[in-house]
Amino acid sequence: MSGKNNVAFEGLLTREYAARGGRLTLLLEKHLPVSDIKGLQFYYGAGGHVGSYNGRYYFADRRYYGRKGKEYYNVYYVEDRNYVAFGADLILGLEYKLPDLPFVVAVDYKPFFEVFDGVTGLYSDAAFSLRFVF
Repeated sequence: MSGKNNVAFEGLLTREYAARGGRLTLLLEKHLPVSDIKGLQFYYGAGGHVGSYNGRYYFADRRYYGRKGKEYYNVYYVEDRNYVAFGADLILGLEYKLPDLPFVVAVDYKPFFEVFDGVTGLYSDAAFSLRFVF
């Protein structure tokens, strides 16, 4: 976004296979050069996301006492409802601009807080990426 301030805007469209849904994340990032290595940068930032999931998969542990002591079994549930999720994201990463090519190789860690259907949680994402820079 800004060459002088080393600020970047990043949009992520991710697929959530286990939750059968997807998420759109928008991040504002600050990039800082790592000294003595041309093209290497550290970046950090924050943003938010919104997503939609189809169903939830979970299990409940059912315990009972039989004649031979304590026995238990698991009951598995699958809900077939649509959930809208939203939350806040942070990102920390390291990237390297390939010389003479319009590509950046990066590794990052992105913790996020999410709320959906009254359930809240703190989750983590990590990625290795190859990005086109223009």
